[in-house]
Amino acid sequence: MEDMFDILGCFAAMMGYNPSIDGFPRVRFRNGITTESDLFLIKEDAFEGPIATKEQYENCECSFAHLTRDGRVMRFCKQIGTIDDLFIWYPLQLKDAS
Repeated sequence: MEDMFDILGCFAAMMGYNPSIDGFPRVRFRNGITTESDLFLIKEDAFEGPIATKEQYENCECSFAHLTRDGRVMRFCKQIGTIDDLFIWYPLQLKDAS
């Protein structure tokens, strides 16, 4: 399966597709799950979609996890949390307004 994502990523790069993570909200887990890289919610429909690092998204790699429509956070077919376990924000929301 990972080979398929590599092939699709190479094909997209050849066609000039250059995805950008800008504009997607950032995500942190409140239930103890940590990652070395920042995570982003790649919103497909309201609050549903892949939760991925910038590198995973830009290289068309498999995402870290997926937020489902019913609010579960799934990773490799295993539930690792719910939407209540996530802190979701846009970077501009945390800037000082003064």
